[in-house]
Formats: sequence, C-alpha cells, structure tokens
Amino acid sequence: AWRVYNRGTALTYHTARQVLGSKLRGARGRSLQVPTVPLRQELEDAARALGAFTEPLDKDLNECFLMHGTKPEHVVEILTTGLNERFSGGMFGHGVYLAEDSTKCDQYTTEDQGDPVLASGLYGAGGQQHGVCYMFVC
Repeated sequence: AWRVYNRGTALTYHTARQVLGSKLRGARGRSLQVPTVPLRQELEDAARALGAFTEPLDKDLNECFLMHGTKPEHVVEILTTGLNERFSGGMFGHGVYLAEDSTKCDQYTTEDQGDPVLASGLYGAGGQQHGVCYMFVC
C-alpha cells in the first residue's frame, strides 16, 4: 500500500470540510434533521491499520472512507491529477464511483500486465509487478 498526499488537494478538502461543518451546525440549530449514513466500521479499521490515515473522521459530517477500483492504465493519471468525474463514464453517467465494498470495486479493476511506467513509479527501477489490481481508499 502507498499513501498519496497532495497538499493542495488536502487544503481544499479541509476548507470544504470546515464550511460544510458550519452549515450543518447551522441547519441543526434550526431544528433541521440531517440524516447520517450508516457504514461498516471494517473499512475505516483497515485503512487505519495501513498507517496512512491518522486524522479522526467526523461522523457528524458523514465523513467516511470509500474505495475506487480502477484499471492499471488509469493509475498514473489518478495519482497525478486525482479522481476526476470528467474521465469516467459509467452506468449512471460521468462521475467518480466509490463504494464501501471491495468486491464491488474489484469489478472495475483489471490485472496489471507489467506497464513499465507504472512499475518503475510504484516499485522502483527495474520493478515489475504482474497480476496486481489497483484500488484507492479515499
């Protein structure tokens, strides 16, 4: 597992998180009910076990970990620019498709047959990895 951290994206996320928190607190203060989404704890536990995620999730914001399965030819693009709804079209149109169930995400992966650019970036010079599928925990 690798941790990919983009400072600019993280800053944008944390700013949006604060704005959303303020709006939800205001809505709850006006007696509006904001539903919570129940998700399984296993994905959060597994993500934390990898050691890449240290900040607590804000359950009041329905903040959670989800996964995105992808083909090897898209990994470098995702690592470079992030997930982008303009580049994925699915059954429900363009969007970033995420799930809490790894078997659902696995349906959208294919085995890496040894792409040299991807292999050298992820496994170092001369590194080759065959038969690996890629899934992002977001």
